[in-house]
Amino acid sequence: MLNTNTIMLRAVPHEVRIARVFTAANLDRWGMPAVTDNAVLVVSELVTNAVKNSADGAAVKLWLWTDGQRLLIEVRDSGPGIPLLVDPSPDEDSGRGLAVVASLCKDWGCYPQRGGKVTWAHIGQPQD
Repeated sequence: MLNTNTIMLRAVPHEVRIARVFTAANLDRWGMPAVTDNAVLVVSELVTNAVKNSADGAAVKLWLWTDGQRLLIEVRDSGPGIPLLVDPSPDEDSGRGLAVVASLCKDWGCYPQRGGKVTWAHIGQPQD
């Protein structure tokens, strides 16, 4: 069964919490408790990056898609550039978000889209 849902957010820090709650509620409704913790963390990192890289208050779109076996998360923002996985030094305050995403997902990436970009992540159900 295919389930999808989207939410429009604004590029302001408190919207990250709204994205986390939205994700957890949808995964609960779709019966996917095994991926909820990882998905909420991935959404938090991707939406935080979108907020940081977009103009204050700009639109950020979060889209969730599942067929019951895998979850696709997409975050669209109007920020410039494509995010890169970096290896920050231990004394840096930021730069670890995409490493967290990469460690929790089967795959992730980003592609440019008119007026911005879409960053996506694919999470699979744990094997029994």
